[in-house]
Amino acid sequence: MIDNNYSMSDTWFDKVPKVELHIHLEGAIPHDALWELVQKYGGESSLPNLQSLKEKFQHRDFPHFIETWVWKNQFLREYEDFTFFAKAVAKDFVHYDVYMSQAEIVNTSGIAPVQQITDIATNTYQATGLEDGAKCYFAVTAVDESGILCGGMPSPFSKLKTISVI
Repeated sequence: MIDNNYSMSDTWFDKVPKVELHIHLEGAIPHDALWELVQKYGGESSLPNLQSLKEKFQHRDFPHFIETWVWKNQFLREYEDFTFFAKAVAKDFVHYDVYMSQAEIVNTSGIAPVQQITDIATNTYQATGLEDGAKCYFAVTAVDESGILCGGMPSPFSKLKTISVI
């Protein structure tokens, strides 16, 4: 029998702040690794060199992003391709930056991270100094060897995801 008077918001678990962080590996492929995959499968006549591939990933808008995403996926055909680029992503990883603010974080420019996590296997951060009842926002970015945030495929139409903790 279902208790209709029960509200999920009344539970302790529902009140505990949670966030799930991940990187989309296919979106984080370093350009040089993708270039190797393109060459493995016969090349692309519209891309004579690595620089032209990098330019292809300067997204104009969301439809162009989707078009580029679909195009890129044609070069991920075999198990070994996924192993190859997953290793390339791990090798290209430098650190995660963790940001914390009492104001909503819409852009990390000008904000110093409260923590840099340099071990790719580390997946936790414990905030300290939080005040009961005070709203606090967190953001996390991944940084690669080029200093590019979030896997190297920045886009002007994406908004930084943050979580609010009360």
